[in-house]
Amino acid sequence: RYLGVWISLQCNKMFTVNQVVQDVKSAIAILANKKLTDKQLIYTYNVVIIPHVEYRTQLVHLSE
Repeated sequence: RYLGVWISLQCNKMFTVNQVVQDVKSAIAILANKKLTDKQLIYTYNVVIIPHVEYRTQLVHLSE
């Protein structure tokens, strides 16, 4: 682990993908119980969740 990015010598991207999926599920579970407006949810998604996913997957090439 280096600066929050997991690096594998075996080029196994599934570990990183699974971590990102768990992080997103955790964020969804936390936000599901909050009383937020649609604009607040969109802001949180665009400013917090998306950059977090992009940072964690910098070294992983994801297909669609």
